[in-house]
Amino acid sequence: LGVYTGDAVAVKQLVAGGLAPSTSLVYVGNASDNTSSFVSIAGASSANGVYMTGIWNPGNANAAGKAFTTAFKKAYHSSPAEDAATAYDAFKVFQYGVEHGGTSRAALIKALHAITPAHPYVGITGRIGFDSTGQATNLKPSLLQVVNGNIVAAKSP
Repeated sequence: LGVYTGDAVAVKQLVAGGLAPSTSLVYVGNASDNTSSFVSIAGASSANGVYMTGIWNPGNANAAGKAFTTAFKKAYHSSPAEDAATAYDAFKVFQYGVEHGGTSRAALIKALHAITPAHPYVGITGRIGFDSTGQATNLKPSLLQVVNGNIVAAKSP
């Protein structure tokens, strides 16, 4: 599957045509589908059983992630999706760089290069470290699943 809006419509249509997710017919989406909007568009009963990957799961969040989820729900009346959590962490990594010497462009780059797998920034999505090319190395995708209208950590398929 691809982007949550199209994926949700596809799943809804497949289920309406008699092809519901089951132990013998597995639907797997990507992090784009890790949003309550996917479930809303597809319909909870149609989305039930769909797997997806993601690095964000409010149900398995660390203490900072749980506080973020509470504040997000209070402000937006919905659970934070993958993009909200990763955007939050991206901003916090930038803020960390500024606070740790990033008073100029060169100093900011140096401060950000100090965030490595061995010395990660611990955010709500996990331990964020960057390799020498700037790629995040510590973030580990999880297998998630829609169960009773909620996106939760999946049991092994």
